[in-house]
Amino acid sequence: MKRLLFFITFLGIILCGCSVSSENYPDNRDSQLNLPQKAKVLLDKGIKDIKSDRISDAISDLEKLTASYPDYAVGYYNLGHAYAKNNEIYKAIISWEKCVTLDKNYADAYYNLGLAYKLAQSNSKAADNFTIYLSLKPDDPNSNEIKAEIINLKNNYNEKTIINKILLSDKFDLVNNEIIDPVNSFKLDTKTIYSLIEVSSAPKNTKLSAAWYYINYDNQKIPVNSASIAVKSNASALISISKPKNGWLVGRYELDILTNDNIIAIIPFSIVR
Repeated sequence: MKRLLFFITFLGIILCGCSVSSENYPDNRDSQLNLPQKAKVLLDKGIKDIKSDRISDAISDLEKLTASYPDYAVGYYNLGHAYAKNNEIYKAIISWEKCVTLDKNYADAYYNLGLAYKLAQSNSKAADNFTIYLSLKPDDPNSNEIKAEIINLKNNYNEKTIINKILLSDKFDLVNNEIIDPVNSFKLDTKTIYSLIEVSSAPKNTKLSAAWYYINYDNQKIPVNSASIAVKSNASALISISKPKNGWLVGRYELDILTNDNIIAIIPFSIVR
């Protein structure tokens, strides 16, 4: 069984700091075992669509599979893979969490959760899932690299950052101060992109700054907007960016969060047609 590394180009920006490696294949380990025939057809079609980059079709097939056959972990595993390829990282996390709820020995789902939670700036959860993965696959040839990444997540990152979690969405509940339906991919007609930054253990009068960038074909960061943020010790800060007068450019973007001119978090996202 081969594991997933988010191979969407812009997701590699934030994952490049992780020394672990893997290959980009969905999993059909149960397709020849105890799946009902109709479920097997949907699973095999979904996997074929993922490999052929027909991601919308894959999501449709695998959502039908998990709706009709909710007790099969392999369906959620591959649905998470499809969501990740579609830049829907939070939906991918939900799917893989459901997968390991159904099958606590589904090692590769834990590995993917480790990558996904790292991307979502939830370092403790990333470390926990990598740890579970190694307990299930102690002989992984990359075990030393994964162990080093766990130490990095638990120690270095926690010492250097005050960010607990960062969420993006085009919907925000002002009454409850909550992001609605967090995503990392937005349509061309999106009017506003909101980012909720959850801060923990911040020193008094901590000041953060945020910089929004468009990433061109030469991987150069083109400034789009910026903002300063004053935060309290344990609080949430909301920032947003409105649709430019000339409209969004289709492609890759990133939101950088800085303190004292040092980047402490990078959140990639994209604008799609």
